[in-house]
Amino acid sequence: MKYWIIVVLLFIFLGLQAMDLNTQQGTAVFKLKPEYRNSMQKSYNRTGISSLDARMQSLQVYQLKPYFQVSPAKSALSDIALIFQVSSPFPLQRVVNLLSRDEHVQYAEIVYPDEILAVPNDANYPASAYFAALEAEAAWDIHKGEDGANDIIIAVVDTGTNWKHPDLAQNIWNNLGEDANGNGYTLYYNGSAWVMDAGDLNGVDDDANGKIDDLIGWDFMLNIAGDEANDPFDAGSHGTIVSGIACARTNNSIGVSSLCWNLTLMPVSCSYGAGTIYRGYDAVLYA
Repeated sequence: MKYWIIVVLLFIFLGLQAMDLNTQQGTAVFKLKPEYRNSMQKSYNRTGISSLDARMQSLQVYQLKPYFQVSPAKSALSDIALIFQVSSPFPLQRVVNLLSRDEHVQYAEIVYPDEILAVPNDANYPASAYFAALEAEAAWDIHKGEDGANDIIIAVVDTGTNWKHPDLAQNIWNNLGEDANGNGYTLYYNGSAWVMDAGDLNGVDDDANGKIDDLIGWDFMLNIAGDEANDPFDAGSHGTIVSGIACARTNNSIGVSSLCWNLTLMPVSCSYGAGTIYRGYDAVLYA
């Protein structure tokens, strides 16, 4: 006897779990076609319409109630009074799929719970209208970029980057292959500005990539003669703007936001701007 009581209680518990799961995932609703309004004889889990009730019975519907509270005096004319919430232990998609096939039902769908979406606190974020068009806040709830298992490096091959900018500096790539003094960084904040680590500027190509002291990236356009240098600071402004879009420091209460939160930015300069790209192939190969 005790065994059967335990089994019954277990089934009740699992059933309640299924009900709670459906509630967390959303709510199944359907709307009755207006021409069948007078055919509705609602009880706690039935509509009084035979074909619809047969479907509800197969779904083990245990509760049927109006989705909106409408005054009885107005329900005979109200369109929203025809929308009902259905509670069933079955998956929500199965419930709405089956109900939507009934000829008396105008539509059946899942109403998902309202959620607080990920919204960055950067000062200029409200002015960036394109994030809404991209449904970025909902995407950020799933993945932001910065919480990935592996570092992701974005190389911006352009006019360079203002790597000292407070909304970019912390995201700048540190080439640890050139970390000559072994302190774990090649770029740091000295209390007043972001600077390359002087202890790593040893005049040696430590990582054997053909570029000497490329601590944070490379400049292929040092001057008109085509000389190169290890400082990819922005010669114009285009590269910094692109860098901000791609990799601004997001959710740091200042500046702008980027679509990918706080990935690593490798600045590479190969142009003076004004629509001219001089050494783009070399720059892409470097990246």
